[in-house]
Amino acid sequence: MVYHFFLIGFVILIGFVGHLIFKKTRIPEALFLITLGFFLGPISGYVYHTPLVPVEPFKDITGIVTTIALIIILLDSGFDFDIFRIARTFSKATFFTITTLLLTTGLVSLFMTKIVGWPLLTALLLGVVSSGTTTVTVSHLIDGLTMKEDVKQLLVLESVINDVTIVTGGVIITRFIKAEEIVAAFSIQEIASMIFGSILIAAAGGFLFFVVWVKTLNITESSPLKFAYTLGMLFIMYDAMEFLGGSGPIAVLIFSLLVGNSDKLLKQVNASDVMLKMSRSTIRAIKQVLGDVSFFVKAFFFFLLGILFDPLSITGQILLILGGILILIVIGRYISSRILALKYRDFSPYSKVIAIMLPRGFTATVVAFLPGEEGIHIPGFTEIILLMVFVTTVIAIMGTWLYAKTHP
Repeated sequence: MVYHFFLIGFVILIGFVGHLIFKKTRIPEALFLITLGFFLGPISGYVYHTPLVPVEPFKDITGIVTTIALIIILLDSGFDFDIFRIARTFSKATFFTITTLLLTTGLVSLFMTKIVGWPLLTALLLGVVSSGTTTVTVSHLIDGLTMKEDVKQLLVLESVINDVTIVTGGVIITRFIKAEEIVAAFSIQEIASMIFGSILIAAAGGFLFFVVWVKTLNITESSPLKFAYTLGMLFIMYDAMEFLGGSGPIAVLIFSLLVGNSDKLLKQVNASDVMLKMSRSTIRAIKQVLGDVSFFVKAFFFFLLGILFDPLSITGQILLILGGILILIVIGRYISSRILALKYRDFSPYSKVIAIMLPRGFTATVVAFLPGEEGIHIPGFTEIILLMVFVTTVIAIMGTWLYAKTHP
């Protein structure tokens, strides 16, 4: 018998305690939650022959939990991304992010196709997911480190931009893989047209829903349920875009970026003071709730990962592949940091700490489930990414600890 409410409360409290430990030790709460799920599910099953928490019911809800987690992280990213305030560092962060993305994706894809023997699109998907850092871990790891504020901004911005590049790249490549499997008779040009058509539909949908959101500010401004209204719009938009052939995640991302910067965008088009005031109060109200909702969703998502993780699927080959990928991630990131230092001399003294700031996290694990949602089976894909989250986090923690010791 599973005591569901006890389990829910226990997961929340473990996540809360993990968050407090995170602030003290910089060890992400994700590791505690994944470990909890891992021990209550697979490990207890091997020890007691029956898992303390049955795994099968969680498999049935993986798709919906993944979609909700994806929507929440994109909404969170949109509110974190101030497109006007960080303009000075944004170009440098974008340059570094794109350089790292291209190098890491290229190196990992080459390794997976030439050495491991994976198909090109599958290898590209793993390369894209391997390329980006996670905002939560990065922001906490750099807090208190002795370095220029521009460097801290660059690292945080990179992680925020990575939420965009990983999700967008993951969605696009997954759709390419699905299109290739379903309509193998189509040409590459026709498949590309289908994919980019879905992006255009998503962009138009995201903008249209944002316009509706702005037009209804006078109704929602007096209500305490601003977050509920916005989340309801996101859920409807996600499925509407998927039904129309667009990309739900990309539509959510565009909508979230527009809403998160709505007061500044309205100011740019000379909106009335009343409209600006309504926009700001609505954003404040959403932010007050978003943090708790984001924590709740992330806690259960990471717990779910631990429950679903099967240690028997970790073979010697997967460990060798992971080792090769980790080496290539470090190489790609170090080369990118050196290129950044050559282009922008003020970053040169910090190239090593920039290179070591490589923790993967929530976005990577969410995208790890996208192929499965589309009916695409990639052996070892989820296991590689989950192990990557663990190992890169440990490397980043050790690296920043050494940096803090040598740069008091």
